Amino acid sequence: RNTLLDAWAKAVAGEGTYDPAKMLTDMGHTIQNSYKTTFQTAPVTLDWLNTSSQSDTEITVNTVEGLIEYNNLGQMMPALAESWEISEDGLTYTFNIRKGVKWFTSEGAEYAELTAKDFVAGMHHMLDTKAGLEFLVDGVIAGVSEYLNGGTFDEVGYVATDDYTLTVTLTQPTTYF
Repeated sequence: RNTLLDAWAKAVAGEGTYDPAKMLTDMGHTIQNSYKTTFQTAPVTLDWLNTSSQSDTEITVNTVEGLIEYNNLGQMMPALAESWEISEDGLTYTFNIRKGVKWFTSEGAEYAELTAKDFVAGMHHMLDTKAGLEFLVDGVIAGVSEYLNGGTFDEVGYVATDDYTLTVTLTQPTTYF
């Protein structure tokens, strides 16, 4: 553990790279390619946009890839968005969706290509379920408050401007966004 922590600290300081899998295999450990877990309470749903329950999200959080993610050094990196821009006023985020990402059925058959419209559909679904997650974007993304109070989704600042571009408009600059 201390060897891994030391290597991580050096990589964060710019002194080399951090590859824990290689370090562990070099030390004789075996890396598995499956994820196993136990839980006290069975999940009610695996629809992670339709729940705010820990027993549900505890499992699904490890199976979802975001637009951007943090790497093992705490640096923000592209994920499903290959790049992004933030407007000068901090109100508009434009995500360029990585091409060639595929959806698959539960049987492993290719279903469709991922597009910006899929992210919009996910946001729409999350707001419609009213499962306790909408507070995360209410008052943050433009038009969400109005939509939750009877407006139309067309007013929500979460738009696929083309197949591979997602534009998010905020109500005010929000540092944690």
